[in-house]
Amino acid sequence: LILLRPVTSPLLRPRYRVLGWMVACMMGWTWSFYSLGGLIHVLPVTFRGWIVGDTLRRDIPAYIPELAGAGEKVFTLPTGTEIPFVMTEAMSTALAVGSFVSLAVVIWLMGRKEKEVKRLLRETQPMSEQWHWEHGIDPGAVTVRIAGGLPASFVCRVRMGYHDICLQKELPREQMELVLHHELSHIKHNHVWFKGILLGLLGFYWWSPVMWIAYRLACRDMELACDEAVLKELDETRRR
Repeated sequence: LILLRPVTSPLLRPRYRVLGWMVACMMGWTWSFYSLGGLIHVLPVTFRGWIVGDTLRRDIPAYIPELAGAGEKVFTLPTGTEIPFVMTEAMSTALAVGSFVSLAVVIWLMGRKEKEVKRLLRETQPMSEQWHWEHGIDPGAVTVRIAGGLPASFVCRVRMGYHDICLQKELPREQMELVLHHELSHIKHNHVWFKGILLGLLGFYWWSPVMWIAYRLACRDMELACDEAVLKELDETRRR
């Protein structure tokens, strides 16, 4: 998807690009979705055949060797060329400990960020129930809060089927209304849970620059998709 970006950006609207990221991430999370990529024959080769080689180990692409335990291992290039090397007990132990520690640090950082968001939400007062109904918002599903000093407005899922929206107090009234509709669009298009999946993948593959690029591009497409959805609701004057 990253390599196809010069083609998909002018041809596909942002919401369709987001759907592409969703499918790609589901392929990253589940083996069944990944296997599906080997069944789709649009061209003489399968979708999966474009991105992985034919060399398999236990039905999984053998680019990355099985690093558990000491002994002779093999790196496999996409062309099928194998590069042997020897893994010592010390190397295997260091790799296992390093992987565990790095994953623990990433989880801790994400948890700390989540606590900061929850603390911020506790310190803000929600708008009245009447205000919610006047703006067409069900207060049983979404709570809107306004806080000062925020770097940006945001939406987060508090629990299943319930979201909090936090808006910047400094925004002019008309802009605040537009930002509110933007955040509601995130909820409507299920971007909140999808971003959670993205963060989960990023937590496991934090060392991969490809994942960081994919995360940034997917988030950018989600923002553009919401902007587009809000623009469609406005008349020409407000759109400008």
